[in-house]
Amino acid sequence: MQITIDSMIRLRDVPVHVLSAIKEDLTMVNPMYIKKKLLNLPIWGTEKEIRFYIEEGDTLILPRGYLQKVANLPGACVIDNRVLLPKVRYPKKPNLRDYQEPFVIHSNDCDGSGICVAPCGSGKTASFMGIIYDKQQPTLWLTHTIDLLEQSMASANRFLGVDSSQIGVLQGDNFNIGSHITFATVQTLANRDLS
Repeated sequence: MQITIDSMIRLRDVPVHVLSAIKEDLTMVNPMYIKKKLLNLPIWGTEKEIRFYIEEGDTLILPRGYLQKVANLPGACVIDNRVLLPKVRYPKKPNLRDYQEPFVIHSNDCDGSGICVAPCGSGKTASFMGIIYDKQQPTLWLTHTIDLLEQSMASANRFLGVDSSQIGVLQGDNFNIGSHITFATVQTLANRDLS
């Protein structure tokens, strides 16, 4: 079995029993389908299941967050095509609280994928700035609103010491890639040709 890692995980020559187990693990009942059924609403056009994989010929494409489950499968040949950019030096190391440090430390165990769940005011932004500092990689920071984009830019300045010459913005008509960190709204990226 061959596992190629880049922006996704691509599996080839997967034994049938492994293929079935992965597909089962990455398939869930569509909650919208269930809701419509319970409310006696029309279900046409609503898929019964959500599949978090794509089949393209003999290749099974999986999300990167599934890497830890497949990387150590017996007989796997792993080809890691992830790209690391030249390191950048962030001027300032964030001063994190005691309870934020484990989040930053454990992020290094996640192969670059993970989810942080924490209440408002717990310091998620500071923690992520700590990860950015540790990785020393140019970073793309996505937000849903312009207000959050502006708050995040201010946080990058406060926690990492980056100035406006090192920060880029992808929002509306602005399309400037920063040397250290680029802030973007999801809407701008979704509506723009990024080729």
